[in-house]
Amino acid sequence: MTEERQLSEREREILRLMATGATNQQIAVELGISINTVKVHLRNIFAKIGARSRTEATMHAVRSGIVDIATNARVAPPQSVPTPSPSAVAAPAPGGTRRQRLILAIAAISVGAVIVALLVVANGQGRAPLPATQPTTEVLLGRETLSWSEIPSLPDAHEGGAAVTLDGRIYVVAGATDAGVTAALWRYDPASQTWAALAGKPTPVRDVRAAVLGGRIFIPGGLTAAGVPSDVLEIYDPLTGEWAAGAPLPSPRSAYALAVVEGRLYLFGGRDAQTARAEVFAYDPAADAWQTQTAMPTARAFADAVVVDSRVYVLGGEDASGALATNEQYTPAAEGRQSWAALAPMPFARSRFGAGPIANFVFVIGGTDDPTVLYYDVRIDHWQISAPTRVAVGDFPLVVARDNVLFVAQNARDLRQRQAYEMRLLYTVTIPAP
Repeated sequence: MTEERQLSEREREILRLMATGATNQQIAVELGISINTVKVHLRNIFAKIGARSRTEATMHAVRSGIVDIATNARVAPPQSVPTPSPSAVAAPAPGGTRRQRLILAIAAISVGAVIVALLVVANGQGRAPLPATQPTTEVLLGRETLSWSEIPSLPDAHEGGAAVTLDGRIYVVAGATDAGVTAALWRYDPASQTWAALAGKPTPVRDVRAAVLGGRIFIPGGLTAAGVPSDVLEIYDPLTGEWAAGAPLPSPRSAYALAVVEGRLYLFGGRDAQTARAEVFAYDPAADAWQTQTAMPTARAFADAVVVDSRVYVLGGEDASGALATNEQYTPAAEGRQSWAALAPMPFARSRFGAGPIANFVFVIGGTDDPTVLYYDVRIDHWQISAPTRVAVGDFPLVVARDNVLFVAQNARDLRQRQAYEMRLLYTVTIPAP
């Protein structure tokens, strides 16, 4: 039996995601499994294929055809060499040796050894990549590169609702419609481009977030139809189509930020019945118990949280003074020591937005009626501003990262259209000339 055949379908999928630059945390979110499960799978994969590092595993993935370099990266020449046509940079020259082609392929997907520039391409339009002009310490998107591809609209508004991705599908739950606070749960299948109604959440709420742990969807707290923050934790199992109750929050909360790190759920700030809060609550699903962690330096509500490499970036939000530009990093592994760090603030104060991670970038979309998209490079603590979008996203957009795609949906009730979009991303890689 060959090494390639020893891998299960799940192992091949994890190897493919790893080889195209996904972190362990991103693989866990994409596949709806815990980060510890990802680590176990990677250890098994490395043992089966005889790899001692992620680079060696990537080489195996390319040789075996598990990852197709032509569809996952484009190789551009260095600045000292004239830029060839898009067709010339899409793949190595046909006359090159097998070793040369393999070197180019490995260089293209080994992000730590190259300059990575994140580009957004129009769906099916074959837009040529922009030339790489930035130094190695600063990787930027060019203006007018954000392109939106429409998908079927949301069946209804979900203002202040939540969205997650699980097994390649998008789940949208709770929020407010024209008729009031809702418990509705919808699932979008990208393969068939259809929405399906599922069993509604037991407690209708708005101003919530959702997260995936162990293949289940967790939704804590929220604001009830009576305008009162809730402490209820409700959990949806897609396999059974049923809801269950978990341990209640230590204190009622709505308008919080939410993240998953190393198999635990973290809730940041939000509002109680009167004001914005700074507390951090951590939930252990195995023990079905909450713990209070080190509080945020800045009390706030309507922020969002994004995880990159097991660190949480809590962005923006608002307090009694208005919208905030705050960017604070939380490291769960350093809890009790130096768990919080203040980082570069957003270029503009922003609240009630959606955020999603792609590789080492964090995108901030919508909120406070701002048509620009912000993106943040976590490696160099640096923000950039895109050109204004042609899409009116508005407040409370749903933003979910799925592989190299951002699902973005209009969500405010005052918008006449509740359109949904996919924003497709492509890596462009520059490597030194031989």
